[in-house]
Amino acid sequence: MRPPADAPRVHDYLQLLARYWIVLVLATALSAGAGWLVWHHERNFVASVKFLVVTPGGAQPFDAFYGNLTAMSRTTTYQDLARSPQVLLRTKNDLGLSQGDSSLVKTIGVVPTQSAVFDVLVSATDPEAARNTANALARNMVAVANEVQKSDAEAAGLVLVDPASGAADARGKVSSMMLTGGILGLVSSALLVLAYAVAMGSVIDRRQVARIVEGAGKGRG
Repeated sequence: MRPPADAPRVHDYLQLLARYWIVLVLATALSAGAGWLVWHHERNFVASVKFLVVTPGGAQPFDAFYGNLTAMSRTTTYQDLARSPQVLLRTKNDLGLSQGDSSLVKTIGVVPTQSAVFDVLVSATDPEAARNTANALARNMVAVANEVQKSDAEAAGLVLVDPASGAADARGKVSSMMLTGGILGLVSSALLVLAYAVAMGSVIDRRQVARIVEGAGKGRG
């Protein structure tokens, strides 16, 4: 199916964008600048702690195999400790936070796993705060797990394998943020310019006029 003679061609759209190049450049620059501002103002550092779930048992291969399966089945339970009221309350007390402060639980994340080893992540706007919070949380998770194990000798234990020694910058590179913002600004401004031209029903260039006239002449002929 052939398009109508007065329909704009790809070249026409490109010429329209070139005509409004200043709009595209400004939008791209402003969006890249917005990405730079977001990167500098939305600070986000993440500290991680690693745990291992262990179960009591013998040293025989069957015991080790069964113990590993049991530990894996209990992993989800110990992952839930990271957001349990007992652990959160003790962690708040260690950090000097008010008991009614509900912001702590929002900073905690648990990495999904299929093994008896799992990671807990804590985010904060300051790297030292992220590290201290993660380590306080880890200590209290192990303490609560030990209390559970004391009441049930068959229960799995929780071991802190790797405490938080620092915090990683979760924002990524500033250049990546600016590039993403610039691309979004360029695409958005291009779509707005084309939408404006379509809404106004404007004629793009002389060649389109020639095609319209030519098509009208063929219609009368």
